[in-house]
Amino acid sequence: MLIRRDDGCLAVKKSYHPGEQARFRREVRALRELAALDRHDVIPPLLEVGDDYFVIPYYSDSLRKSGFLWRLGYQVLPLHVAKRVFHSLRHFYENGWELLDTGTLNVIHDETQGTKLIDFEYAYPGLADPNVPFEESPTVRGHHLNCENGLASDNTSPWWNRLLHRGHYEISWFRGTALSLNSLLYDPLWLQQIKRFLNLSFTIPVLMFCRLARRGMRRIRHFAHQIRLDRLLFD
Repeated sequence: MLIRRDDGCLAVKKSYHPGEQARFRREVRALRELAALDRHDVIPPLLEVGDDYFVIPYYSDSLRKSGFLWRLGYQVLPLHVAKRVFHSLRHFYENGWELLDTGTLNVIHDETQGTKLIDFEYAYPGLADPNVPFEESPTVRGHHLNCENGLASDNTSPWWNRLLHRGHYEISWFRGTALSLNSLLYDPLWLQQIKRFLNLSFTIPVLMFCRLARRGMRRIRHFAHQIRLDRLLFD
């Protein structure tokens, strides 16, 4: 909820319903402790914390989260934004934090305040395995903890994602970075730009076509189901 504070500045107040206290405490803890680790200034500061709410600054998001591409799930982040986000996620992971269920919707970019990450309801401290590289971590691959934590397990992923070994990064981040994770983290800038151009020209249009085709097939199946129901009811 957007509010105006006593000093006249806009802020965002996030409230939790009864029964959501675990998520509330987890997010407040994440905002406090990740801010202490933050080297890229991507964590919003806590302005106020109540019994069931907290307040953070309002940021004017310059990333256009609207239009046809965004509704399809494809809104490519500026390269410097994507790199800052993933260098931050890697840094947090190296300090013991798993930030599960993150995606492009968790990223905002304010022209004056810079890139920010939001929504830490599924941020877990002390779970990062030092023997597992960041590229294979649950933060990246999406191996969610279990359903008790409010997250779906990997077995719920559609069959085509399991067949193609598409993890969380490929499903939720590639459409925003237009680069593989290794390229985003380690390639030089000139090579990243070439790969992004190729992916934006070929790979992402193919993925968009496949997504549209799946939506069309779902609508056709729904329409066919309705026809069968009508025949059963009126024949």
